[in-house]
Amino acid sequence: MKDRARDLKRAKERRKLLLAKKLCQLCPVSGARPARPGRTTCVEHARENLRRQRARTKERAAKGLCDLCGLAPRTLGVLCVACVEHRKTLPSYGRNVTNESRVKAGLCRTCGERSAMAGTRCGRCGKDEAEKSRQRREERTSKGLCYRCGKHRAPAGHGCKTCVRSRRSRVRTEVKLKVVVRCQACSGVGHTRRSIRCPMWQPRAQP
Repeated sequence: MKDRARDLKRAKERRKLLLAKKLCQLCPVSGARPARPGRTTCVEHARENLRRQRARTKERAAKGLCDLCGLAPRTLGVLCVACVEHRKTLPSYGRNVTNESRVKAGLCRTCGERSAMAGTRCGRCGKDEAEKSRQRREERTSKGLCYRCGKHRAPAGHGCKTCVRSRRSRVRTEVKLKVVVRCQACSGVGHTRRSIRCPMWQPRAQP
C-alpha cells in the first residue's frame, strides 16, 4: 500500500515537472519532446494515440459494439444506451468547454496561448487552418468528391446534392428568421392579410 502511494506521488510530481516545462507527458523525462501548443503530448505520441483509437473504433464497429465502452451492442448510432445516458448527465454535454473558456478569455481556441486577433483564432493558427482547408479541398476535388463532405461524387469545384440541399435549407431558415413579415391590411407583424390571425380577415364568399 505504501509502495503504491509512493509511486502515485512520484507520477504526480513527474507530470507537474513536464507540464511546467511544456514537455510531453508520455515521453521519458530524460528525452521528453516538446508538447504541442495547448496540449500535453508531442506530435509522435499524438499520432500513435490516434492510430490506436482508430484501430479500436474499427474493431468495435466490425463487432457492432459501442464505440466508447466496447461492451454493449450499438443501439443509438454508434453508442449504447448506457453511454448515451451517461454523456447527457455530464456538464459539458453538447458543448466544447475548452473552446468556450479560451474564447471567453480572449485566447486562441486552437492553441490556447496567443491572443485571438480576429475571430476566435490567432494569426498563426488561422493561417494553418486556412492552409489545411485548402489542401483538403484540393485533395477531394482531385478525387472527384464533394469538397464539403468528401463522401459523395460531385463536379469539380461544386458540392454534392446533399450538401447543396442542406445549405439551401439553412439559408432559407436564416432568411425567414431575419425577414419580418408584416400584414398589409392591419400592419401587424408575423402574419399576412390572408391569414386567419389578421383581425381584419374575412372568409371568402362562396359563389
